[in-house]
Amino acid sequence: MNLPKVSFLTPTCNNEAQLPTLLESIKKQNYPKDKIEHIIADANSNDKTLEIVKKYGCKIIINEKLNCEYGYFKAYNAAKGEIRFFVSADNAFSDENWIRKMIIPFLEDKKIIGAYCSFGIDEKDNSLNKYVTMACDSFTNFVYSKGANIWQFEKYFKIIEKGSNWQIYDFSEIDYPLLCFDQGFALRKGYKR
Repeated sequence: MNLPKVSFLTPTCNNEAQLPTLLESIKKQNYPKDKIEHIIADANSNDKTLEIVKKYGCKIIINEKLNCEYGYFKAYNAAKGEIRFFVSADNAFSDENWIRKMIIPFLEDKKIIGAYCSFGIDEKDNSLNKYVTMACDSFTNFVYSKGANIWQFEKYFKIIEKGSNWQIYDFSEIDYPLLCFDQGFALRKGYKR
């Protein structure tokens, strides 16, 4: 199988505590290393963030707006991968075949432009982090309700099609952006909003 090049996109600002777990989980992926790139959009870290990412061979770009979303935007535009993963510094992948599983919908159906992974809770997290992971933060849930949380999609949105380990939802009924572009969300190269 001709596997596509993939890009991980991570905005950072003083994330030295979280980054090693993420970077190790990417390093352990059962995927050709020459087909993985990791772009860090750093917003003036003054801790060991940049020192850590350099050890892992990440490409570093400057996020001069000090804004997470802008960091993702800059990293997305700098990426070379066919599939681009939006991941936070505090994410980690427990499955060594995570990339291989995430690219399946893109390989099976050329119409797929985005895919979201299932995710779980780290039992070591505090109660607030567990709540936000499961329910999103209260304000976001109040304002965006069903578009804010991947855990709720099956409850609110019609499933158009199912693949081997994926589903396509109909989001045509909402007129605001989905807010789940993080935590491993994948987007095909060339997508324009």
